[in-house]
Amino acid sequence: MTKYLVLFTIGSVIGSFCQVIAIRGLRAATLTTEPSHCDYCGNRLAWFELVPLVSYLVLQGKCRHCRNKIPLAGLFAEVAGGCVALYYREPSTDLLLLLIGFLLLIMSLCDWRELAVPNYLLGATAFTISAFLMVNNLFTIWHLLIFIVWLCYQRWPVFNKWLGEADLDLMLLYGVLAGPTLTCQAVLIGSGLAIMAFKVWQRRQLPFVPCLAIGYYWILWCLL
Repeated sequence: MTKYLVLFTIGSVIGSFCQVIAIRGLRAATLTTEPSHCDYCGNRLAWFELVPLVSYLVLQGKCRHCRNKIPLAGLFAEVAGGCVALYYREPSTDLLLLLIGFLLLIMSLCDWRELAVPNYLLGATAFTISAFLMVNNLFTIWHLLIFIVWLCYQRWPVFNKWLGEADLDLMLLYGVLAGPTLTCQAVLIGSGLAIMAFKVWQRRQLPFVPCLAIGYYWILWCLL
């Protein structure tokens, strides 16, 4: 029990950092020169306001200075990061699979805020998947063909009229990593969640990447 509590705590810290990367990446801001601050009033946050999960609960989801509500995306990032870390077993190449999970978390936060995903995150995910396959001697002609299709899609995004900019990218990358069966299962899970979210929020455009990222949890469960 203690092991899982430690893993969840570490993961929630990484998840909080993933949110920082997502926000500052969208703003083209640096990670080191700008201290953590409230997005509404601009006041710098003290260390006790940065403790994952605990700070949100103690502050009742509001800024200590201006009392504006803290976006739920931050809480989601910390919980999701903790959940990804729970898949950790022992030091091995499986750590690359967890890194993909955290990259998907960053992409989910970007998609949630701006309905857009930076290309460098997709590139980092593709590189990490390639590294996992090569280190484990799993790279085959099947993976090469899908990578070629993915690279062609980067040049000619023919399906962007019906899908978001990163949705098909992730489906193809899932196919490279896990094969068609697990990929179809992950997409079905994500699609089901997206339909339920649409029924609740009734938004014309919904971020689909967070739903696909949750589908990746199923892939992790099957691979690990």
